[in-house]
Amino acid sequence: MIVFNIIVALIVIEILFRICYRVICGYWYVVGKRERWKDNYVVAHPFLSLSYKKNSVIKTNKKLNYILSRGKYSSFVNPLRINNFGHFGNDFEERKDSDTLRIACLGNSTTANNIAFENKDYCYPDMLQKELQSKVSLLKKYDKVEVYNFGIGGWVCQDILIDFVLNVLRTNPDYVIFCHGYVDLPFHLMDSFSCDYFHGRRNLGEVIRDIQLTSYLPSVSFWKLYEFLKTKLVGSGNVRKDVVEKIRKQKINYNNNFDTLKYEADILKNIFIICKYFGIRMIVSTYSFYNFGNISAFNKIEQGVEIENENIKKLSEEFDTIFVDHAKIIPKNDNYFLDWVHFTPKGMQFLAKNYSKLIVEDINKMEQKYENSTSGIR
Repeated sequence: MIVFNIIVALIVIEILFRICYRVICGYWYVVGKRERWKDNYVVAHPFLSLSYKKNSVIKTNKKLNYILSRGKYSSFVNPLRINNFGHFGNDFEERKDSDTLRIACLGNSTTANNIAFENKDYCYPDMLQKELQSKVSLLKKYDKVEVYNFGIGGWVCQDILIDFVLNVLRTNPDYVIFCHGYVDLPFHLMDSFSCDYFHGRRNLGEVIRDIQLTSYLPSVSFWKLYEFLKTKLVGSGNVRKDVVEKIRKQKINYNNNFDTLKYEADILKNIFIICKYFGIRMIVSTYSFYNFGNISAFNKIEQGVEIENENIKKLSEEFDTIFVDHAKIIPKNDNYFLDWVHFTPKGMQFLAKNYSKLIVEDINKMEQKYENSTSGIR
């Protein structure tokens, strides 16, 4: 009888937890898929908050529980390769021939993200490469068109700047596509702000053993309350998710304002300066945030994204880069978004087509400008 009462009590508590979570958060609690430590591909790096394991392959496939399309997409069709630079895709080459057009895509998970549907992989940099390779006008000018994916999920502006200096420049890109936002915002809502994020960010090396131990804890996916408490107290057991949480030092204070976002802009400004110095053409995009629910935390984050986008627009004007306001022109609905920031295949295709159009137009514009200047000499 005692055992029966305990079971009934646990069921009642579980039901109440699920309902309360739905009412408070606006969506049902989702248990992340547990990952075995040996399948982990995130590693510590001396200069970056986190990095991917170079020259490795992600073989563990899983259904993805994005809030707007639960279980519809999976991680991949073909196992994801992490190349010689620690990014997704084939190996990056440092040497570049003059007849090669090379584009580097910078950003966080919205750039890096790969999803699979109906036996096909989708990733916007790969889709951009296919778009550009289909342009007959480009193929008359270039023997090869290459698009490199330099995005990593969870990276903040400091990570992107450091990787840009250490790695991106070595590939000698003709164009840099830059789109970043959202990930930095929690650090600007924390107390005792420091512009290098020391107040809120750890290096993965400081907590990697804790994450490793947590990954061995049992997973009980149907027992949502247990998974919720386990996640809050020690971690979810999903290595990739735990990494982002564990390297965060303190909680977000949503009563704070975004007065410090100017420091994020100052850090990112260095990328603009370096690109201008090396003659690299920049395509700069605002960050798209789909606020599909009236949730106070995300209303606050949306305010921060708007400030970030305004800062990026000012930097683009200051350095006379190509600017595209994707935050305004991409449709804000479930056909284009998997959640608040990640794109569906249709959303990725929107980006790929738009960036492709801008690159082709800019190449033609630059050629025309060169022809006009040389015709004056003759």
